[in-house]
Amino acid sequence: MLKINEKRISDSYTSSIHSIYVPNYGSFDVLFEKHITGETDWIVIQQRVDGIENFVRDWNTYVAGFGSFEGDFFLGLEKIHRLTYSTRYQLKIRMKHFNGTIRYADYDHFKVDGKKTDYTLSSLGEFSGDEDAELWRGDNLRWHEGLKFSTFDNENDLWNKECAQIHKGGWWYNHCTASNLNGEFSVTDGSKFAQMYWADYLPLKNVQMMIRKYKPL
Repeated sequence: MLKINEKRISDSYTSSIHSIYVPNYGSFDVLFEKHITGETDWIVIQQRVDGIENFVRDWNTYVAGFGSFEGDFFLGLEKIHRLTYSTRYQLKIRMKHFNGTIRYADYDHFKVDGKKTDYTLSSLGEFSGDEDAELWRGDNLRWHEGLKFSTFDNENDLWNKECAQIHKGGWWYNHCTASNLNGEFSVTDGSKFAQMYWADYLPLKNVQMMIRKYKPL
């Protein structure tokens, strides 16, 4: 389960913890981020900042959520599902490389189905964000759209091998990945397939996945 220690939250990454109510589900704590975006309504659903938390977790742990709001965490598939089914949400992904480069990927209709479909990533909507055909393929979550979530003990990918075990995390694996944001942290000399990356197996230093209620341009 997620641990909360509000006094130790770093201003470099996060803002504040508040309870949020979702109809037909109840209330739970979420982390609102404003330091990076300058806006107060982004809910952080996944965060990788220090590599302390192990993301090679079983199915039930990914469903419930794990980690700490003060560092690495995953909010939990059930909570993400309940939020994104309660109204339309958009997704922002912030990624920092080891050379200091920061990239963004945005989707305007992010939706995760419930447990009956193994938390399928059912919608992303339109993509916007950084795109460079030579160095950076921005829309790298698209290949995972329509796929069920997989963990090492509940493989739902489309490959004849086990993507979650090879890529060391839980994700909406296809056969297998165009992105792997729940992979191993800071792997620069191990398997390139297992590390945390978005494009071309380039390891990432920091990641935040954030959602907020949809705001049309």
